[in-house]
Order: sequence, then structure tokens, then C-alpha cells
Amino acid sequence: MSYVDADNVAGAYMATEHLIKIGHKNIGYIGGPSDSENGRDRENGYKKAMTDYGLKTSAANMITGDFEQKGGYTGMMKMLKAANRPSAVFVANDLMAVSAMQAAKEKGLRIPKDISIVGFDDIDLAATADPR
Repeated sequence: MSYVDADNVAGAYMATEHLIKIGHKNIGYIGGPSDSENGRDRENGYKKAMTDYGLKTSAANMITGDFEQKGGYTGMMKMLKAANRPSAVFVANDLMAVSAMQAAKEKGLRIPKDISIVGFDDIDLAATADPR
């Protein structure tokens, strides 16, 4: 069967690198399920960017999600409770990213002033998010 797929490692690397280049050092990650190839690849891209730029990852700032809205929301709520809350988060898909944004806003955070969030996929729903 023929299909077109994203380069998940490179895309996740570029998203994380973008956050690094705009000045973030403590970058969290909300990923997909560990039994998903896309989830593993996107996590590997995030980790590679962090390593290449000499930044550390922490278990508290790496949350396993489900590629669904609930995973983004609960993942962000958990991350925001961490003692060393990240200033930016790479979220492994846009569906979770939109929900992560909702969670951050419910906690009174302004995006991108208080926390930056980058998703992956460019789905139609992301175009209606505030900010996009």
C-alpha cells in the first residue's frame, strides 16, 4: 500500500529546536503512547534536539499521552504541578496541543507570554486555536 508519512524524528527535532532558538531552556514534552512508532520517533526527535543543544530532559517534564485531547489536557495539568515547570512544551500532535493550551489557560497562563506550546501535524483544528 502506498502512503505519505512525516519524518517524525526530524519534525520533532525542528519543533523542539524552534523553542530552543527563541530562548527556552526548560522544555517539556507531551508524547504519544510508547507502543506507537510515531510516538517513539517524536520523543526521539525531542530528546535529540535537547541533547544536541546541551539541555537536560527530566522525567517530570516528559509525559506520555494518548494522541487524544484527554492526553494533552491531563498531561499539561500534571506538568504544571511540577516544581520546575517548563517554560515551553513540545506536544507530539495538534489534538493534544490544543487541549494542553486549554489546560494552561485554565491555570491563568498566557500563551506564548507565560508558556510556549508547539504541536505537530498541522490539523484543521489547530487553525482555530488561540493562538494558532
